[in-house]
Amino acid sequence: MCSALGTLVLTTLFGATDFVYRLLMLCGFAVQCGVWLVVVFLSGMKEYRRIVAAFFSGYSITVAMALLLRPYGLHGLLSGFVIG
Repeated sequence: MCSALGTLVLTTLFGATDFVYRLLMLCGFAVQCGVWLVVVFLSGMKEYRRIVAAFFSGYSITVAMALLLRPYGLHGLLSGFVIG
């Protein structure tokens, strides 16, 4: 459902952008949907330390990869976000 909605929005609203940008935006949206589901599940299990640890490691990887891929411009920054 998340990918279908993301694809619909990207094709209608972001039609003037290049394919790599749209693909990275779709991947980022799908990742965010997955993170939201996992956080809701772990909150229900009262695993707050795991949530904090997962967010800390995810954000650390995101920042590191974005800094490494920064020479590639916007595509590099979005790739760092998706990888993290």
